[in-house]
Amino acid sequence: MFWITLAQAAAGLSWTSPIVASVVATRTANVTAGTTLTSLDFLATTPIRPDHTDDEDDGDVGLGRQSLSEALARAMLKSRPITIDLQSRVYSLSTGDALVVDGPNTGLITLRSAGDGYATLDRQKKGTDPILVIVAGFRVAAEGVVFINCHSEFGGAAVRNEGEFYALACDFVGCTSTIAGGAIASFGTTTLDSCELGGNSAPQGGAVAVQSGACTIVNSWLDENSATMEGGGIFVGSGRLVLRHSSIFKNQAPHAGGLKVVGGGSASISHCLIGLNRSLDGFGDGAGPITSLGFNLIERPGGFIGTLQSSDVVGKSPKIGLDGFLQPDSPAIDAGDPAFDPSTLPLDGPGNDRKTGPRIDIGAVEFTGTVAGWTLGYFSRTVADDPAKEATDWGATADPDKD
Repeated sequence: MFWITLAQAAAGLSWTSPIVASVVATRTANVTAGTTLTSLDFLATTPIRPDHTDDEDDGDVGLGRQSLSEALARAMLKSRPITIDLQSRVYSLSTGDALVVDGPNTGLITLRSAGDGYATLDRQKKGTDPILVIVAGFRVAAEGVVFINCHSEFGGAAVRNEGEFYALACDFVGCTSTIAGGAIASFGTTTLDSCELGGNSAPQGGAVAVQSGACTIVNSWLDENSATMEGGGIFVGSGRLVLRHSSIFKNQAPHAGGLKVVGGGSASISHCLIGLNRSLDGFGDGAGPITSLGFNLIERPGGFIGTLQSSDVVGKSPKIGLDGFLQPDSPAIDAGDPAFDPSTLPLDGPGNDRKTGPRIDIGAVEFTGTVAGWTLGYFSRTVADDPAKEATDWGATADPDKD
């Protein structure tokens, strides 16, 4: 259920996004709930504004016309937190060179959409480097940014993070890598809050590969990603994954279509929806050691190792509609912790109230009774609920202009 499509991105995303409109509220609420960055980091920044959207870098940092890469180079020469304000337009990164954050500025550098829609970083499938590389010891935040059409031969076509990366209300779409981590390869500390990762692919971890360090994913959804080996949605190597209030659905891989955790890694999950994923080995929703903290919905838990909780809903279809939202009869509705305190996470992924019924729902998106206004995903086919069809019905047809 992509909330944007390639066609919308190419058009500049001039429409008003409720996600971006709720960025400040979500940021304030979820920082309070314990993300790795503080509100002071965001408030203490000084804006730099690129004045054009092409990929020029003629070395005149701070002089003349300023591209995004030149703005970033200027930010790294500072000695304080810096915000780079982006317009709600498409920034062409067609030279194929990575935006490398390697100092000397150790303050937080924030890439932020300053308009009423997304700012789009479009690689146009040029080059072999990630869009953004964060070197160990440095910190980057992104708010309301779309990373799209990127390819890497080094893992993490959108972001390769060896330092600290925080993404709020960002989309990672159509990213491919020849090694683990189609969109994001995490070696440091990564936090994804209210993000969507869709239509990405890699051998392992079609959307995200947690190779080392720690990765926290909250209020986010990973859908229609694929891996040629394992972990269509997420692959966890020797790192630590914390998954909260998120949805992993309609992903695919020959082994462990949704989530794959190997022996050196760990994953703890709570209030997560994992279903409608596909594989060739019967472990459609995932495989490997996990720690359930309760109130999850896992349609096919057979590949996971670990004790599920009595509050977990297992063996049931999540009843997700074509738009990706919960259908009215979904078992995820009102199945969350009855003692959950909404003040700790007031909003869901789209920015609606986290609690709209007697109890919170499982997954990234609360059921509000309405599903209008959002687009379908890339894939024109739907996913059958019948596990027997997994081995023969797991192919998907790309339809990037479907809206």
